[in-house]
Amino acid sequence: MPPTIHHSLDARNSQGAQHSIKQLTLSIQTLSPQISNQEANLFAKTAINYSLELGKQYQVGKNPLWHNILVNLGIKERGLCVHWTEDLLRKLSKLNIPSLKLYWAVANRNDGSFNLEHSAIVVTVTDKEFEQGIVLDAWRDSGKLYFSSIQDDSYQWQKHFNDITEQLLLNSL
Repeated sequence: MPPTIHHSLDARNSQGAQHSIKQLTLSIQTLSPQISNQEANLFAKTAINYSLELGKQYQVGKNPLWHNILVNLGIKERGLCVHWTEDLLRKLSKLNIPSLKLYWAVANRNDGSFNLEHSAIVVTVTDKEFEQGIVLDAWRDSGKLYFSSIQDDSYQWQKHFNDITEQLLLNSL
């Protein structure tokens, strides 16, 4: 099981980004001894840096819920959690790291609560279950990638299949 590590540094400066990359690399390596340091580091660098890049592209502020309102009003084009998840999932899938498996995860979907549905990515190794993975949530901190073990996260995540995950699965065959 990955250690309980929650991203908390401001990855928008290079020192914070380097620390986040190191922490995510270590978290990924704890999933399995078969994952090389190079693979874990490449994955972590891409996830951290691309999340920051998406934040710039989406022109997000500090409050992701406010940004959602702007998107829903048509003032901003992208930046809902599904956009972050889709764009980051596509980018990470292109790395083609066979020892890692990516999932589109959702929380609060059709659960009868008043909580908003939320999307993120879960990464695990190919021989481990979804529930043993690490949550990657770029939306939560407006581009500063949040990550933690799925068991330690405040959301109750479930696998989600949609046209994007289907397309990515078909492309990997």
